[in-house]
Amino acid sequence: ISIVLALAASLILDYFTKINLAMLGFVILFLLAFFSRIISWTFYKKQYEPPFKLKKGDYFSFFAFLIRARKTNFGRFSFFNAALNLAVAISSPLFVIYMLRDLHFSYFIYMLIILSGSVFSLLVMELWGKICDEYGNYCVMRITGFLIPFIPILWIFSSSPIYLIFVPILLNGIAWAGFNLASNNFVYDNVRPEKRGIVLSYFNMLTGIGIFIGAAIGAFLIKFLMIDFISPIFFIFILSGVLMMLAVIIFMPMIQEARKIG
Repeated sequence: ISIVLALAASLILDYFTKINLAMLGFVILFLLAFFSRIISWTFYKKQYEPPFKLKKGDYFSFFAFLIRARKTNFGRFSFFNAALNLAVAISSPLFVIYMLRDLHFSYFIYMLIILSGSVFSLLVMELWGKICDEYGNYCVMRITGFLIPFIPILWIFSSSPIYLIFVPILLNGIAWAGFNLASNNFVYDNVRPEKRGIVLSYFNMLTGIGIFIGAAIGAFLIKFLMIDFISPIFFIFILSGVLMMLAVIIFMPMIQEARKIG
């Protein structure tokens, strides 16, 4: 549903852009999204959640989590995830600028390239699930963790939409599908249910801090970086990939599989 509606939205934007009413197209789409969220909320209110009580020792502060993090498997994984997302965020917001401003793609072509990654993810999700069950989540994170750093670097070799779809976006869809599935499973394997809420909140805080810092670095570089030997945006893509690889090399050996395999 998301893929179909996103492609439809891109066609609507292309049409309103041609008649010089692009802003009206955005207003229509935003209003449709608003009313869709309202409908979703009405269904969400009908959901049931069984009662859950926290014990006194189940809560601990964010500072206490940071102090203990380096001594726990999940804590080290949290730092790894934050570092990886920091590196990813340096380049990820710039792909939109690169395609729309530098390559002058239409909204439809842009959306087609972006959504093809979702299609590839859907095609391999079941396979990654089987691999996680048989070989463990750490194994999948290790494999995909070494694939992900190559994604931004592959963007610099061609501007053809066909190349972008079937090389960097194909790798993006396959690698991130496995990594996200394995990392989500890894959380449940490492954290007991009674502490899952508070621990996940701290995990997401660390990830958010990493994304904020990474995006700020990318924004600063794209505005102020002055180099002649390569396009500044390509340099940022390469830098992002190198930092991703460093995050994997440094943190991945510190993490262990949390459940027995086989």
